[in-house]
Order: sequence, then C-alpha cells, then structure tokens
Amino acid sequence: IKGHDWDGATANMKTKENYNDHINSDFRVYASLEDSIKDHGQFLAENKRYEKNGLFDGQTYQEQTKALEDAGYSTATNENGEKIYSSMLMDIIQTYQLQVIDSQAVLNHNA
Repeated sequence: IKGHDWDGATANMKTKENYNDHINSDFRVYASLEDSIKDHGQFLAENKRYEKNGLFDGQTYQEQTKALEDAGYSTATNENGEKIYSSMLMDIIQTYQLQVIDSQAVLNHNA
C-alpha cells in the first residue's frame, strides 16, 4: 500500500504507473506479514470507494477483481489506455488455481 496518510515507516521504491510510466513512491512498511494483511483489510474496508464499486458485494473472484479495478486500486493500462488490472489479477488466480481455495472456504463455511 502506498504510504499516503500513513504514520508508520515507509520504503521508497520504483513503481510502474499507468502503461509505461515509472515513478518513485513511498510504500508502507510492516513489522510482520500478519500486520500487512490486517492493514490491507482495514485499508479496503475504510476506503468507501471499494464499497461504492461493489467489492464487498462480489460473489465471485471475477466480480471482486472488476470492483477493485473500478475503484481505482490499480492504474494498470495497456498500450491503448484500457484498464487491465482485473484481467491480470484473474490470470494469476487461474494460473495458481486460487479460486479453489475460495470454493473450499465457502464449502467449509456452509457446513
């Protein structure tokens, strides 16, 4: 997560914005993976743009990746200026079959 409005430690790193723009930006630094995961969940919950774009209403990973993209989570675009974050994220989910984890979690929750 970028270090905007963050009181904790940050690390300045090169990042890619839009299709071919590279900038340096500050990113949040965490003491542990657990702290990072908790803060990421809090970040999504507290930023109303995610709720407004349906992130928490999405019933499938496809709906949720699209909601993330629509909420402006990523500025990734292709050479034509079209948003590509949702398709990039879905490719990763499908490549590593991460949707199976979600399916199992739903089955366990409903049991």
